[in-house]
Amino acid sequence: MARDKTRLSEHIPYTRTEESSHGSGHRTEMRERHESFGLVGVSRITVGGGARCNMFGSHLDHHPTLFRFTVKRAVRLHTELAYDRFHSDGEAERTQLLEFDLTATQFVELMTSLNVGEGIPCTLRYVLGEQMEDVPGEHETEAQNIARKFAAEMKDVAGSVKPLTDQVAAIMAKPTIGKGDRSAVVSLVGQIVRQFDDHAPFVMKQFVESTGRLVTAGKAEVEAYATSVIMAAGIEHLRQLRERGGEQAVAEAVLALDAGSEG
Repeated sequence: MARDKTRLSEHIPYTRTEESSHGSGHRTEMRERHESFGLVGVSRITVGGGARCNMFGSHLDHHPTLFRFTVKRAVRLHTELAYDRFHSDGEAERTQLLEFDLTATQFVELMTSLNVGEGIPCTLRYVLGEQMEDVPGEHETEAQNIARKFAAEMKDVAGSVKPLTDQVAAIMAKPTIGKGDRSAVVSLVGQIVRQFDDHAPFVMKQFVESTGRLVTAGKAEVEAYATSVIMAAGIEHLRQLRERGGEQAVAEAVLALDAGSEG
C-alpha cells in the first residue's frame, strides 16, 4: 500500500517477541506490535471557573463539561494463561495519534446519529503528536453572531434615519417656522416612522429567532450532559458485567435491552 510520507512516516511491521514477566512466577508473555493496533479512549473533563471555551461547531462559548477522545498506537501482551492485556506503544515514534474534544451535545449527537451525514463537528487538540491551536477568538459563536448582526441592523436603520433627522434639526433651528416648514417636518417625521416600520419588525424577527436557537442550544447542552451521565452509568454497568460474566453476559444484556425497547 502506497504511503503518504507527509501524513504518516512511521511503518510498524508485525512483530511477535517473547518476554519474561517480572511478576510472581516469572511467567513468559508474548508482545505483539503492528501499525494497525490501536487504543481508543474517552474521558469526561470539567471546564472550571466558568472559563470561556470556544468549540468548533458549538452555539455557546461556555461548556461545563467536555468529552475528550484519544487514539493511540497499541501493543498486545499475551501471557501463558491466555490473558490478553493492551497498552499504549511506548516504542512508537508517535504514541498518540489523535486527540479531540466534543461538547455534551456533540457527544450525544455522535452516539445517536449513526450513518447520518459526514459526521459531527469536533475540536482537534492533537494530530499525529502535534498540538493544534485553540479555536480562534475570531470564530463566532451563535451568541456573538446574534449580537453582531443585531448591532449591524440597528446601525443601518440609524444611518438611514440620520439624514432625515438632520433636516428636521435644520428646520427647527430657523428663527421662524412657516407653514411650509411645518409641512416639511411632518413629512420627514413620517419618513422616519416608515423607516422603523420597514426595518424594525424584520430585525426583531431575526433577533427572536436567533435567541430562540441560542436558548434551544443551551437546553440541549444541559439535556445532553444529563444523557451522557446516564450513558456513562450504563457503560460502567456493562463493564462490570463483562468483568463478572465475560462478553456473553454483555451480549445478553444488550439483547434484553433491545427486546425491552421493542416491547
